[in-house]
Amino acid sequence: MNGILLVDKPIEWTSHDVVNFLRLRLKIKKIGHAGTLDPIATGLLVHFLGASTKKIRFYEDDAKEYLAVMALGYDTFTHDGTGTITRHTPVAPISRKVITGVFESFLGTIQQTPPLI
Repeated sequence: MNGILLVDKPIEWTSHDVVNFLRLRLKIKKIGHAGTLDPIATGLLVHFLGASTKKIRFYEDDAKEYLAVMALGYDTFTHDGTGTITRHTPVAPISRKVITGVFESFLGTIQQTPPLI
């Protein structure tokens, strides 16, 4: 079996969990994906099957787009939404301009720091 398969990765699955699932369901060994999503992320994960895995390198650096939901004023021991809240600090109203500025700082190529756990 050769080709490209688009999968909407469910929350709490790792990208490798999806690969393992596909290997079992499709009964093929040679599967790879272009990019990785955190377990708490959902979204499109592009998988390459069989001989098509040789084409992954042409897609890995393609532009990606993310949609995020934020809750301000919370700290967790994991520094992400999966950990227990360790502190809540009320946040004063923030202008759209300030929020837009923060999001713009994430545009372009960045080096991601993974969560602690």
